[in-house]
Amino acid sequence: MRKTLVLFFAAVSLLACKSPKSSADEAKVEFTEERRDAIATQCDSVMGMLADSSMSAEELCAPLKRLGDTLRYVISNDLLFETNHEMRAFVRHLAYELICDKRGIDPDCFVWSLYEVPYLWLVSHGDSNDCMYTSFFRSSGEAWARFSTLALAGDVDGRLPAAVLTVTNYIDTVIDNLEIEFQYDVNHSETIGAEDVIMDTSDAASGIVRVILDSDDIVARLKKCGVVCVRYNAKTEEVDMRYINYKFEEQLACCPFIAKRQVPVSNN
Repeated sequence: MRKTLVLFFAAVSLLACKSPKSSADEAKVEFTEERRDAIATQCDSVMGMLADSSMSAEELCAPLKRLGDTLRYVISNDLLFETNHEMRAFVRHLAYELICDKRGIDPDCFVWSLYEVPYLWLVSHGDSNDCMYTSFFRSSGEAWARFSTLALAGDVDGRLPAAVLTVTNYIDTVIDNLEIEFQYDVNHSETIGAEDVIMDTSDAASGIVRVILDSDDIVARLKKCGVVCVRYNAKTEEVDMRYINYKFEEQLACCPFIAKRQVPVSNN
């Protein structure tokens, strides 16, 4: 079993780490360090405006909308995990700042920060494989200390449909009684427990557990559910991290090797 797990994760890594460019459209933006620095400067500029009490709600609206467009694109396309995850944390923090702001900023100026953008999937599609992932956490303050990453991958031949949930707890490294709950509506939810899945606990001492999920099952659940809760017992508390499902199907359509199951033809 251990050898199987090693091969599985090696194959998923090969799919997930490639950045194929199958068309001019996919190659239109390169995320260089200079570009990432410019995006960070834009974020800092907007935060500076928010801190300036002399700026009116009306003056803040346009910069917030421009930043929303930038962050939507970054989170959906920048393959560098560190930058992508940091931007998700920034959006969550910005949303809190905007909620607390007393100037009465029009919600149309920042609704993107409260709902869709932090939970978007990064999507990478090429001629022979697809990968998409999203990451989520309880709050921006512990985004790098406790978080979950859900990755989906598939290739043109359908030989490796893959779904891996990585749960990280660097605070106290304890991840006990792990369960994944899919909430479809207020009256209907389903839970997958640790006993129902294959788990790689080789890095558990460092606070990292990987869960291998059935790709077809997870995609079907994500198409229907509104919320995914990753829940476990840490050393002194229960941790509950939630992925809010807004744009999954729309982004899944960009990954045909994941969206459409490739069923081998039977010889019988």
